[in-house]
Amino acid sequence: MHGLKIYCVISAAKAVGDHLRDWYVGTEEGVYASMGVISDGSYKIPKGVVSSRPVSCLGAFKTKFAEGLKLNSLQELGIAESVFDLQKEIELVHDFITYDDKGEESSDLEEE
Repeated sequence: MHGLKIYCVISAAKAVGDHLRDWYVGTEEGVYASMGVISDGSYKIPKGVVSSRPVSCLGAFKTKFAEGLKLNSLQELGIAESVFDLQKEIELVHDFITYDDKGEESSDLEEE
């Protein structure tokens, strides 16, 4: 069991390293990375929602949305399910955060 935990940590660390390498160095032409970015409204993901999207990494931490990719029905269903889950999470946050008369955020939690 201990060996499995170490393997999981090493695997996660490698994934982070690969992600940062792609983001900093860039990906080859036509190769995409999946990154959490603010949606521009394409692929039926509401504008402004942070979600995982295919992007080209241009290097120096710059990215460009992948445009015009053809999605099959399974991919479209997966996106729709993710958007539904994200919208539920957004509703939960909005229910938790309230605004006072000055428009400033406050929480429903009481300070002890």
